[in-house]
Amino acid sequence: MRKLLITLVLLLFFYLAGLYRSSSVMVFILAFLVFLGCMGFLAKYLARRLEISLEPERGTVSKESTLTVVLTAVNPSLVPVMKFETRMKIWNQGTSKGAVKKVQGYVPARGTARIPVEVSPRHCGALEISGVKSKIWDPLCLFCGQKKEKASCNAVVYPKGYEMQFSIESLPFGMEVEVGNSRPGVQPPEIYQIQAYRPGDGMRDIHWKLTARSGELLSKQYCTEVQAPVFVFWDIREEKPLSPGQMDAFWELCYAVSAGLLKEKVSHQVGCYDGQTGQIQVYPVACHEDIMNDLCEMIRRDVLFVGSSYPDELYLGEMYRRQEEGEIVLSMDTSLRLHLYHKMLVQFSEDNYAEEIKKETFLLS
Repeated sequence: MRKLLITLVLLLFFYLAGLYRSSSVMVFILAFLVFLGCMGFLAKYLARRLEISLEPERGTVSKESTLTVVLTAVNPSLVPVMKFETRMKIWNQGTSKGAVKKVQGYVPARGTARIPVEVSPRHCGALEISGVKSKIWDPLCLFCGQKKEKASCNAVVYPKGYEMQFSIESLPFGMEVEVGNSRPGVQPPEIYQIQAYRPGDGMRDIHWKLTARSGELLSKQYCTEVQAPVFVFWDIREEKPLSPGQMDAFWELCYAVSAGLLKEKVSHQVGCYDGQTGQIQVYPVACHEDIMNDLCEMIRRDVLFVGSSYPDELYLGEMYRRQEEGEIVLSMDTSLRLHLYHKMLVQFSEDNYAEEIKKETFLLS
């Protein structure tokens, strides 16, 4: 609108200068055209000098919560930037299209502007925020210069935190539990090992003699209290390219398996193929923080994209070896199927897995 108005005024003055043959009006028109040219040059100059950077408030965020990304604009020139506009693209890994946000602001001469931008990711996985293009106007906001932006930042989007329901009924290392061993005259359960006292251990379970000798509080762990070890494999082999919804559901279900085991107080191990080493990496899980750390590492290493194709022999060999060693082996694959050993327990759906998690209870034996 401003450009149109200025153009109409110039045409009017040009018409009047020709009508009345006024040289002073022609000089005014020429001076004004030079001024407009200077404003256009200044807009392009400010566009080259303005520096844009992006930085997330934190490196991780839960799905559907809010992540604040700070856009920082630095103006090293002596002329203030009265108005600038930066287009930001926000997308999850594996998606071709993403949301676009426009951020506008003002930067004083030789100053810095920091503008918070709120982002709400809808899917688990790697989130990337990048600047696409910036427009910078001259002080009169008549002309704008444009430039492509290279600023970008990343964050990891965690699952919401569902928990699968498990029923653990496995016997420790093939040892049988005597029925009615609490009756009078029955032998007490055999001691499996002595370990450091843990909060919740009963006073009668404390090994007082060894505690007196070592000076450290020790408690007895009985055979009937020892649970067969559990191994959970995140099978990242892909039958076809995954959609954002499938990737989101896969990470949610991986978390739900480990969270459900921890709910039953079952410490376990998680394994995932590492394309960089060509081996299966194993991580111990003893708390919810361990699950988050493992997920964060796998997402940042792009396991669903880099080296996700690996030989079946490697997967089957790992499964057979652990089964022979007496471990309970669970696996979750990218087709959203949960297996116990080689038996499929359930096929989750991409759209309704949250409700299916709440309904199902899985027996591990």
